[in-house]
Amino acid sequence: MKSKLLTRGLKDKFPALHTNDKKRPDEIKVIAKFYYPYSSWTWYAIEGEPLTGADGKEEDFLMFGLVWGTDKHLANFRLSELESINIKGAKILRDTDFETGKYTLSEVREKRL
Repeated sequence: MKSKLLTRGLKDKFPALHTNDKKRPDEIKVIAKFYYPYSSWTWYAIEGEPLTGADGKEEDFLMFGLVWGTDKHLANFRLSELESINIKGAKILRDTDFETGKYTLSEVREKRL
């Protein structure tokens, strides 16, 4: 059985894209953490919303947040992109122990949580 990176319940907790534009990093809550288990790459999602097709059905989910790989930067990333990564059978995982809204963007920028 395939584990879902994002459940409907978690998707519902994301503020819409650009909601945090005028907030300071210490006011922005991190909703979800994704990581690649065999490297230091980590994605901290702070905003997100569904991408729908012409028929109005959800086709993907676009997120925005801190991407910490070879450097740290804010970027958009799609759920489908995370789901497509598969290096020798290792896939991106969601940290299910990461508490939604417990940490701010400032805190995860300072150290990996």
